[in-house]
Amino acid sequence: MGLIMRTLGDPATYRRLVYLVSALVLGPAWFIALVTVWSLCLGLVITPFVIPLLLVLAFMTRGFAAVEAELASSLLDVDAHAPVPGQTQPGFWAWFRSQFGGSFWRAQGYLMTRWFAGFPIAVLVLSVLAAGLGLLFAPVWVPFVQGGADLGLWRPHTFVQSLALVPAGLILLPIGVLIAKPLSLPFGSIAAGLLRADSPPVAGPGQAGPLARTARPRQALQTHASVDAVVVLALVLIWAVTSRSYFWPIWVVLPLATGSMRGWC
Repeated sequence: MGLIMRTLGDPATYRRLVYLVSALVLGPAWFIALVTVWSLCLGLVITPFVIPLLLVLAFMTRGFAAVEAELASSLLDVDAHAPVPGQTQPGFWAWFRSQFGGSFWRAQGYLMTRWFAGFPIAVLVLSVLAAGLGLLFAPVWVPFVQGGADLGLWRPHTFVQSLALVPAGLILLPIGVLIAKPLSLPFGSIAAGLLRADSPPVAGPGQAGPLARTARPRQALQTHASVDAVVVLALVLIWAVTSRSYFWPIWVVLPLATGSMRGWC
């Protein structure tokens, strides 16, 4: 009993409760926004418009994650940070690729967690709290409900009968508050693990030579060019087999070729 009273009197309990309930609004907002932009990116993947859309997705994810990191830090008392792009080499394409590092994907995973796990838990907690409040204040509203309150096996309809519901409300309402702590514990661990910056690369013994540093980007460019060639060839073959009226693979060739040329320069 003493533990229950201490938990009910602890301000951290109510901060965790606010965090759980916030998923009722934030979960659907993050999910709808991310799915919408991802759908646009996939729909325009063969056009140059996908590049600004991907940047919108990166900045939007970073902004959403910043809100979630602040909530996790202040309400769950965990060390959480918004994703920050890593250091890049000069050039637009190097900067562009840096927007989609590990922190970007971890933030995406966390935002989806707030929808797939956070939203149902928020509904559960609010349902328990609403039921507890409804039973606690049953004498205020039950006598005015035509036919009484339908509770399944019993239908109270008078003020005196509704008084029997008050003890159930006094039990259920604290339960809705107490379950906030165990339900929020996994989210604290998830926030600390996913909402963090990328670790800087550690230089090893074999990474010190300037020759190795020069060869590595060249190998990456060769790999990039090989993959681009395969993709372009496959799309041209699809175009040749299906239709020759409009050369739509040009919208894929242009950004790929531009990225390769910028890399060689």
